Amino acid sequence: MGGLVIAIDGKSLRGAACPACGLRALHQVSAYAAEYGLTLGPLACQEKSNEITAIGELLPTLALEGAVVTIDAIGCQSAIAEQIVGGGGDYVLAVKDNQPHLAHALRDFFGTLDAPGDPVRQTCVHETLDKGHGRIETRRCTAVGDLDWLATLGLKEHWKKITSVAGIDSSRVIGSKTETDRRYVISSLPADSERILHAVRMHWGIENGLHWCLDVTFGEDACPIRLRNAALDFSLLRRAAMNLFRADHSRAMSLPKKRKAAAWNPDYLANILHLREI
Repeated sequence: MGGLVIAIDGKSLRGAACPACGLRALHQVSAYAAEYGLTLGPLACQEKSNEITAIGELLPTLALEGAVVTIDAIGCQSAIAEQIVGGGGDYVLAVKDNQPHLAHALRDFFGTLDAPGDPVRQTCVHETLDKGHGRIETRRCTAVGDLDWLATLGLKEHWKKITSVAGIDSSRVIGSKTETDRRYVISSLPADSERILHAVRMHWGIENGLHWCLDVTFGEDACPIRLRNAALDFSLLRRAAMNLFRADHSRAMSLPKKRKAAAWNPDYLANILHLREI
């Protein structure tokens, strides 16, 4: 598809919260190379800051040249888009109602696309079909590179190097129940619907491949460490351990089994730690 996809998203350390002591859950923003299953860099949100600020501080620490950065709606900020482009990368940003004018414009545009009397625009469409676990999922991405209408509304100038917009319709059939959803993204990539859909799907890898594994395999949310620096240190160690396990291809085992093998087998543990020196 061209270009490493770097997904950026936040996660709370729920076990670090103690309402009786006035302690809130710590929140971290992580960058995740979805194709490789590797965490590139976690950064804690300051107590009186927010995720947007943390993303702005995390981006300069990443090698963005040639990469495609995906962020959910909270990261759909013009300053963040400019940072990504300035670092040599491209962006695919989800659009929701935290950008009300842009979200309304996209809903109107895709709602009337190809309607009678509307100007004919060149579109790029890509569709995927997945079956498994008792469900059928269909995703259809429609990308458009003609953004004159966005410029007319005075919105295009706010987004650095914006080149395309896309609407993604998804349908999930489970038994007799059907769920549908429509999402919108803006991107500095060309109007290549297959590439944009790939980037959007890779973004969800941070939920399944990082956050879910941290909670299920490493018990992060259940960890009751509440001392601020200790909780962050252990969070960093969990991510480092996960990277080492995934970089090891000497054994065809799941992540939980590799963790147990490292605990029970000193030779395997030594081999895992040796990967850090290669």
